[in-house]
Amino acid sequence: MAAHQLFFIRLLLEPNPEGIYTVTSPDVPGLVTEGRTPDEILHNVQEALSSLLEAWQELGIEPPAALRPFSVPDWGSRDLAPGTVRAILRELGISRQDFGPIR
Repeated sequence: MAAHQLFFIRLLLEPNPEGIYTVTSPDVPGLVTEGRTPDEILHNVQEALSSLLEAWQELGIEPPAALRPFSVPDWGSRDLAPGTVRAILRELGISRQDFGPIR
């Protein structure tokens, strides 16, 4: 069964008068980037994370917990019985409190 690596981090976007957003994360010290559009922001965050991970590895520094990968089984397109998603989340150690308010 194939697995995917997932990282869950919070991003804070602070707009400035020129229409550029400064992006930081309380989960990743040192992550600072900018962008004008969602696509540009996503690209720049991925690039910044890649650079930070590479630098930390070269320096022998453990990345923050939010960037330590965990594997999630690839459930593919199989049908899930009622309650299965709840069981999968429980198996992964994810609780309802890990999610923000549902709106």
